[in-house]
Amino acid sequence: MDTARTEWLPGDLAAALRAPAEGLRFAGAADPPGAAAAAFCVALARDAAVPCTIAVLPGPAALETFAADAAAFLARGDALRLFPMLGAAEDDPEAAAARQTALGLLVRPGGPPPRTLVATCVQALLQPSPDPVQAEKLAQRLAPGAGPGPEALAAWLFDNGYRREPEVYERGTYAVKGGILDVWPVGALVPSRLEYFGDEVESLRTFRPSDQRSDQTLESLRIPPARTPNGARRWLCDLLPAGTAVVWRGGDALRRAAEDFA
Repeated sequence: MDTARTEWLPGDLAAALRAPAEGLRFAGAADPPGAAAAAFCVALARDAAVPCTIAVLPGPAALETFAADAAAFLARGDALRLFPMLGAAEDDPEAAAARQTALGLLVRPGGPPPRTLVATCVQALLQPSPDPVQAEKLAQRLAPGAGPGPEALAAWLFDNGYRREPEVYERGTYAVKGGILDVWPVGALVPSRLEYFGDEVESLRTFRPSDQRSDQTLESLRIPPARTPNGARRWLCDLLPAGTAVVWRGGDALRRAAEDFA
């Protein structure tokens, strides 16, 4: 793709959605049927000249279908990350974790990994997220032999958007049981267990949420905030690297979905 931008999208919606994303490269398809759109996006993400590819769907259901279709075409080295819409509930740790993971890839030093495909929906584009750079600065880093102690860490988790529960079964939650603190950091694949001796971490291990049994030993643990202070928020379009290919999927359905959500 040598042109600066290629769009196959109704002009008024294209203008509205690209306003914060000038300088990006846009690609589109004339609404190919079935899984063809996902196959096209996976192939585009493999183009060495494209630093990142983002597919925008008209809604959460379409995003779920696209992700399932794309998964069928992924090969070793491909990276598919979802940037979903936040739910209506005050806390949506699963969606927040997925969004933070996707944003973390986009802003990492050196840019996103090769062959990165981010899939999202138009509603998610209209929802800001915690600034990933600010979140990285605020993250807690723990290791055996150091603090903070369980009470101080529990207070930090609460102040930074984590929810206290009797047991940890989902991302964005934590539990305190005497000298043991369980936490599932947003963006992490599995939860972690910190065992304390006084105010020092004595051991760090992952554990299985299904039976709460400890698993692998960790040398260190990073816990990012689940939310950042007011004002430290960014839009996905602001964080896409220059040259990103954006595939709009859904035609008029995108416009209707954006108008209904707004």
